[in-house]
Amino acid sequence: NHVSHVNDRLMATVSKERKSAAILLLTDKYDTSPLYASLSYQYRKNFVFGESRAKNLALGKNFHVKKYPMLVCLAGQKIIYEGAMNADALTKWLDSLEEKFGVAEKKNKKRR
Repeated sequence: NHVSHVNDRLMATVSKERKSAAILLLTDKYDTSPLYASLSYQYRKNFVFGESRAKNLALGKNFHVKKYPMLVCLAGQKIIYEGAMNADALTKWLDSLEEKFGVAEKKNKKRR
């Protein structure tokens, strides 16, 4: 993972697949978390998801990482997520991005 890969791969895919934005996870872990994998699947219709693992220093410097993990939305501008790293908070953030980009759909409530 290198800074140029973000543009060459991630943002090119956003354009090619007509997605709203790219969501990039910068992490100090070597494995993809089940939470991030689940969110990337759930929101795959509107976003392209990428990941930079194991404290990639070049990307960390480019995105001014102060603490891992860090989520960034790339859509012409950088929108840095600053909330809790749990499913509810991340879902709210991604839902708000869908609203911002005008691609939100009504979601079916889960039956209990």
